[in-house]
This record gives sequence, structure tokens and C-alpha cells, in this order.
Amino acid sequence: MSKKFSSFDRLKFSEQPLPELGDGEVLDKQNVIPGLDGAGTVVAIGKQVSRFQPGDKTFEPSTGGILDSTLRTYGAFNKHALVRAPSTLTAREASTLPCAALTACNALYGSLDHVVKAGQWVLVQGTGGVSIFALQFAKAGARVIATTASPSKVEALKQLGADHVISYKEAHRIEAIRMCGVITIVGFLAGRSGDNETSFQRCLAKMFTLRPVFAGSRVQLEEMIEAVEAHPEVLREGVWAGGASGGV
Repeated sequence: MSKKFSSFDRLKFSEQPLPELGDGEVLDKQNVIPGLDGAGTVVAIGKQVSRFQPGDKTFEPSTGGILDSTLRTYGAFNKHALVRAPSTLTAREASTLPCAALTACNALYGSLDHVVKAGQWVLVQGTGGVSIFALQFAKAGARVIATTASPSKVEALKQLGADHVISYKEAHRIEAIRMCGVITIVGFLAGRSGDNETSFQRCLAKMFTLRPVFAGSRVQLEEMIEAVEAHPEVLREGVWAGGASGGV
């Protein structure tokens, strides 16, 4: 891949020698490479590695493009940079978890002061990967309202567990937040300006908490995997048909 990446036109396939393995590194073969995420198998380990053995199924917590990630067949990763993949999922399914699913899990349960509890209402926005995972995780106890601008996606959201589906063109999301509620900010919005912008006065009137989230930590990913293995029914099979990382 081009070192000066600026567009997909600069991406090129190339043959490279296998990376040299340091004492604290793991040589991982990437089996599924959807992009930022990936799932692989341990091929070899360094002298100081005890967390993994050859043959272990793994994936890498999202680095957000900061470090070399999964767009390669083999990679030498620091022993702390990999996590065991869930035994209940295939490599294709597991490869969607490190970015979208972890971000959703962090949004719902990552703040000790604002952990989603049974019986509470959660509003998920749109049908992207993070929203779809958040919908399924929240349904472990909470009630979920999903929003979409596409009538064709209403039934899919209901099948994934949404209690109610509404058009976000017909309801302003700030008005949907209860007093002292929480809004989790994931990623960036573009193309919104002028009258559509949320004012500080409207935020003050609701007295809610704004919490930015960007993926999560390795510890959070390991905790999420334990939950997925203990409750495999949480992730509904229908989501994999559309590729959960990219939504429905």
C-alpha cells in the first residue's frame, strides 16, 4: 500500500517479506480483512509471549488508522495488541467486532456514571454498524427506539429487536432526550449547518450529558467478548447477512 495514501487510487498490491518477529510480538495471519477490522490466526509467537499459542483465533482492537492494521496477509503485532476472538462466532462474524461493536458497547456501558440499565429507553440513530450493534446490546435489558429515513429498513430494525422505529426526518433528536439523559457522540457529522445545528440553549434546557466515544480499550473488548460468548443470542443471525460492520 502507498505510504502517501490520499485516495483509493493510490492503493497497490505488493509482495513483502514476512516481518521479523520480536520477543514480545505475535505473528498473525489475517483470515478476514474487511478494512479497519480483521480476524486472524496466530502463526508464531516471540520468546516473551505467553498469552497466545499458534493456532489461536484473534483480532486486533481498532487503532483508528494510527498503526499498521489489517490490510496485509501477515502482521507482527505486540502481544498486548491482540485479543482472542469469540469461540461462538466464525472468523467473518468476529472480524466485525473490534470497531463498530466495541464502540457501541462502550457507548452503552463504558461510563460507570451512565451505564444503561434494564427498563431504560435507548435511542439509536440510523442503520450503520455502530447503531445496529448498539440496538442488539441494549436489548439485553433496555427498550430501544431506532430511527431511519428509509421505510424499507423499518422491518429489518424490528427483526433485530427495536421496540419502536421512527423516521428521524419527523422528530428532532434533542426533543427525544429525557431530562438529565445521555447523548453519546460517535464519529463526525457533515453537511449540517444553520438552523439544523443544536444550540447550547437547547442542551441546557435538557441538562443532558454529552459523551464522546471512539471505539474502546482492549480490556473493554475482552469484557465484551466474554459477554458475547456467555449470551450468543444477543447478536441475532440476521445481522451477519448484511455485514454488521457496515450496517443494514
